[in-house]
Amino acid sequence: MLKRNEKTTDLISDDVSDKIQSALKVLDDAASEKGQEIRSSISRSFKDLHHVLTELETGSEVAMEGLRKKGRHLREVVQDRSAKMITEANRQFRTRPWLFIGGFALIGIGVGYLVVRKMRHSL
Repeated sequence: MLKRNEKTTDLISDDVSDKIQSALKVLDDAASEKGQEIRSSISRSFKDLHHVLTELETGSEVAMEGLRKKGRHLREVVQDRSAKMITEANRQFRTRPWLFIGGFALIGIGVGYLVVRKMRHSL
C-alpha cells in the first residue's frame, strides 16, 4: 500500500509540476509580449521627447539670432545718433561759443550757490 501512495504522489507531483510549468510558460509569454509593448511605448515617448526638444532648440537658436540682429541694429542706431548729436553740438559751439560759455557759467554759479547754501544750513 505504501508503494501505491508513492506512485500516486509521484503522479500528482508530475501533474502539478506540468501545470505549474505550463502556467509559468503562459506568464513568461505574456510578460514577454507586454515587455515588448512597454519597450516600444517608451521608445515612442523618447522619440517624441527628442523631437520636441529639437524643435525647441531650433526655435531658441532662431530667436537668439533675431535678438542678436536687433541688438546690432540698435547699437548702430545709437552710435549714429550720438555721433550726429556730438557733431551738431560741436558745430553749434563753434558758431556761438559765448552762448555756451555763458550757459556753463550760469550752471556753475547755480551749483556753487546750492553747495554754499547746503554748507551754511548744515553748520
